[in-house]
Amino acid sequence: KPENLILINQVIEYIDDHISESFTLEQLSGIAHMNPSYFSTLFKKYNGLSVSEYTLKKRILLSIELLSNKEDSVLCIAQTCGFRSSANFYKYFKKLTGKTPSEFRNMQSHI
Repeated sequence: KPENLILINQVIEYIDDHISESFTLEQLSGIAHMNPSYFSTLFKKYNGLSVSEYTLKKRILLSIELLSNKEDSVLCIAQTCGFRSSANFYKYFKKLTGKTPSEFRNMQSHI
């Protein structure tokens, strides 16, 4: 249904605009006026990623940008990108990029 796509896009816009904040599946599904299970199914159908995968990817992409352009500490960047734990940030950053945030930053400074 086209109206479902519009609602999912509204949630994506919300996630993108509030990426540094914590939010729950219940909050996001509420924006779309859907129950969490149905919302999760539709979100994955339209995006190919679950809500948590999408959010994580967006947070890591933002952190890559900040690591490339700023001198802020890795901890500060992790918090800016919505990670509440530096351990989680390091874990997911390395999982998605193959490098730690520090390795990535050092690599960028040599380019």
